[in-house]
Amino acid sequence: MSLRPSSRSFLVLAAITFGPPMFVLCAFLAPIALFGLADSRSPSGFSSDVPDLVALILLAFLPLIAAIGFSFLAARSSRFVGRALAIYLGLSVVSLSIAFILSASLAGASMAVAEGATSGWTLKAQELQFALLLLIPMQLLIVPWTLISSLVSIRLSAVAPASPIPARPIGAA
Repeated sequence: MSLRPSSRSFLVLAAITFGPPMFVLCAFLAPIALFGLADSRSPSGFSSDVPDLVALILLAFLPLIAAIGFSFLAARSSRFVGRALAIYLGLSVVSLSIAFILSASLAGASMAVAEGATSGWTLKAQELQFALLLLIPMQLLIVPWTLISSLVSIRLSAVAPASPIPARPIGAA
């Protein structure tokens, strides 16, 4: 097991494994960032609710950090089990973010939210609980995607040459 994965294997692994889920996450986040924060009650046009801003910041950066970190861990692992575990954990974080957006959209449409009976941190806690429940059926996508991307990335790293420049003996000109 090498201490540093090659940049090519790291980028290929990150693109294959986390590219499609991150694309879905960005497709969900873009309308929220553009239109969801607009609030007619605020003179600046943006809501200053701390729970909403914290959730948006975490949804934007936590999955990205997880995708980069777990891609690095997976690229470092030469064994299938270690690579699959790192990919599974990273995909779980990204999937939790997607599930949180789905649960927040469902909670935002509820009558309790519309009438103001539930808001703030209480609402975010309920959305997170529902997002954790949504992760259970999402395993039907996460587990096969983990296995396929692990197999493909191991196959690609086995086919790729170790070094593009052949090593020369010391002192040879």
